[in-house]
Amino acid sequence: MATTNRDHSLTVIRALIVGVSVFLAGRLVYVQVFRHDFYLHLATIYHPSDRPRAGPPGAILTRSGHILADSVTVASLKVDPHIARDKEDLAPMARFIGKQLGVDESQVREKLHSNAPWEYLARKVDLEVASSIMDARFAGVQQDLEYRRNYPNGPVACHVVGVRGSDHRPREGLEYRYRFLLDGQPGTRITNVDAFDRTIVGQENQPALPPLPGMDLVTTLDLSVQRAVEAELDRCVSRTRPKAATCVVMDCRSGEILALGCRPCYDPNRIAGAPAGATHVGIPTKNLLNLCVSRQYEPGSTFKPLLIAAALDAGAIKPTDTFLCKGTETIGGKPLRCWGPWATRGHGRLTAEEVIVNSCNLGAAHIALKLGAEPYYDFLQRVGFAQKPRSGLASEVAGHIQKPEEMYERDLANLGFGQGVGVTDIQLAAAISAIVNGGIYYRPYIIRAVRTKEGDVYREANPPQGRQICSEATSKLVRKMLVAAVERGTGRQARIKGACVGGKTGTAQIWNPKTQEFDGNIMSFVMAAPLDTQPQFVILVTVQEPAVGEHGADVAAPVAREIAKSLLRRQGLLKAEAAS
Repeated sequence: MATTNRDHSLTVIRALIVGVSVFLAGRLVYVQVFRHDFYLHLATIYHPSDRPRAGPPGAILTRSGHILADSVTVASLKVDPHIARDKEDLAPMARFIGKQLGVDESQVREKLHSNAPWEYLARKVDLEVASSIMDARFAGVQQDLEYRRNYPNGPVACHVVGVRGSDHRPREGLEYRYRFLLDGQPGTRITNVDAFDRTIVGQENQPALPPLPGMDLVTTLDLSVQRAVEAELDRCVSRTRPKAATCVVMDCRSGEILALGCRPCYDPNRIAGAPAGATHVGIPTKNLLNLCVSRQYEPGSTFKPLLIAAALDAGAIKPTDTFLCKGTETIGGKPLRCWGPWATRGHGRLTAEEVIVNSCNLGAAHIALKLGAEPYYDFLQRVGFAQKPRSGLASEVAGHIQKPEEMYERDLANLGFGQGVGVTDIQLAAAISAIVNGGIYYRPYIIRAVRTKEGDVYREANPPQGRQICSEATSKLVRKMLVAAVERGTGRQARIKGACVGGKTGTAQIWNPKTQEFDGNIMSFVMAAPLDTQPQFVILVTVQEPAVGEHGADVAAPVAREIAKSLLRRQGLLKAEAAS
């Protein structure tokens, strides 16, 4: 009987031991795995570091080293109200802290009387202010060092650079796309002491590893060109009151993006400097969108130079061939009309150059039909349409083109003058660059190099290898046609005295997939210069639904003209008196 009782007791004890062991093991798994991040966060609150938990983030720079975004070290001050109440006279403490922070002392007093384990006195204050408070040595007051993002040029290039929130987390643009390079890496904790600062035997020589700084991004942006783009877009918005306006400037010899601007825009400092936890800073979400890469639209007549290049290079047409524009013609079982007054009287017989000069839709439709769906589709694919450009910019979309087997006669005719296709500004600027630079397509790109904080090159971006998409002879013919369009055609408002420039206007309706109707329009102008020597840059301007103006010629062309003047003048290709 005694043996049975003893065995029963041992069984109970074993069960208790197993139960406690299982409970402790489960608790360890819960703390170490499921609540790992929570307890690490608590550790940073109750054992704050005297340095930021991660290395300084990298900066975003222009091609010449001007800062577009960088981070400054700031302090967040917090207090344990229980310790403060036990050891301090709260009235003078609140008065002093309130004066240093520039807030009413009643706000500080309220936090000092809180029953919470800790309260923030202020977030992200300048180090000088924080030091003045920490030097007073109030009981229970601690500081954490953090980072605040700074954008010295405000809205300039905001859609390229992007923004970080008040918590320093990347939200848009290069800030988000390259966060893995820009963000600093945390160091390790000091491992030779325990939670009570007692030295752990055998760990005396185990120092902490310092945080690693983030990398700097060097972009292809030229700040002078970018400022010119921003100024002209502002003038355009003031003059025409559009729903949106964009501009891309690209070096057509390499694919480098020299400038990119969108309206509406925003000042990223308003987001980065917002109070902690703020969810609304008065900036609509649409203002954050980089329309140059995220909006696809039908380009309209700016597509015609691409058609002509494809047809000439394929041998489908010759420069001397003519095409009849009767104003209105039935194609694919439906009437197809030329634009404006030409829909009734027609342009008559036109060469390919005259199709460009007069922006004739029916002439372009006949050229497209003569070229054929498959060769045209192949050419458009080779110049980057219906695929993401991989420029390095965030939020790119691919656009779309109907496959040749899906095209009816009417679809192919429409494609001749830029309808029934979805493109982005970046794609169109890169494609036009290819047909004017000698026939070489360069993938557009925005990052020139990645550098360490010490200025050493970590990685230099290899310029994308170009591919021949048409012959030099074809490119030369297209350049001649674009010059003619500016000198005596629809692009006359882009003429620049003392310089040889070429360009093409475009006006297209916007298809609304929700209503299944056309809703508004986009007016555009694409310009290349200089065209009496080796072309150096392409400018694409789009203006969406302006309240003033009816065509790309009077809405977008003047914007491109003024930006081109600025570039030509800087390069010594335009005398000041000629530009006036």
